Amino acid sequence: MAWRKENEYVDEPRQGEVPELGVVLVVSPGWGRLRRGGLQEGSVVDGTTVICTLGEDASETIVRAPTTGVFVSWLVTDRDRVSPGTPIAMLGPAPSSE
Repeated sequence: MAWRKENEYVDEPRQGEVPELGVVLVVSPGWGRLRRGGLQEGSVVDGTTVICTLGEDASETIVRAPTTGVFVSWLVTDRDRVSPGTPIAMLGPAPSSE
């Protein structure tokens, strides 16, 4: 990210201006009634973990975790109808392996 200082651009961000929260929102990829997976708060997830399914009529879409992390919370209720882009769950940063 570049920022400008007296007619020059610097490629590094200014310290303290962009907080890094490490939170990832999982959003709905489509329309449907959400059915939660069996995740509990604190569960470690990766790209193969099923977060939920979206069903509408005869079709069903599986929603997987977009990244490795820790499941923090649901942002919608089980069986809610959701539309594309609706935030449905929150993931925190992956536990460190140190």
